[in-house]
Amino acid sequence: MNLLNKSLIWANVFAIAISFVTFFFPATAMADVGVPSAKDIFKSIAIQNGTFKLQRERVLDMAEPVRSAIVALPDGETGMIELIQIVNVSPNGQQEIEFGCSNLKVKNKTDLIQSCGGPAILKPGLTIYRASGKDFGPALDVTLGVDLKPDFPS
Repeated sequence: MNLLNKSLIWANVFAIAISFVTFFFPATAMADVGVPSAKDIFKSIAIQNGTFKLQRERVLDMAEPVRSAIVALPDGETGMIELIQIVNVSPNGQQEIEFGCSNLKVKNKTDLIQSCGGPAILKPGLTIYRASGKDFGPALDVTLGVDLKPDFPS
């Protein structure tokens, strides 16, 4: 048998072994692909006709502090956050509100955490973020961003 045939046989054996390992032992990091981080989860919220409503979920591997949540709106835009709610869902399905606030007037650079009375330390597990708002203007169709940070604002 020549060297080329032996190389092809070993390449096939190696490919089958890698396929076997990948199939039966998938990388745990693969499950996190495409899951937004806390700082990205509210980067772009579409306000249409002066209102928005959303719910987003993600799984936290470890406790995560949120000590600052800075609103990003075009200059001159204002609105009302009707509800902010962050809920932890335990493995047995029980829901616990970890942070909440309602009826908060906002403009560019409003810190939601400070305005709502303090930081949130989010527990590991399924986390549900809910928010709704109304009376945004003067432009009725804009983008709202909220930058969640683990540090207190400086």
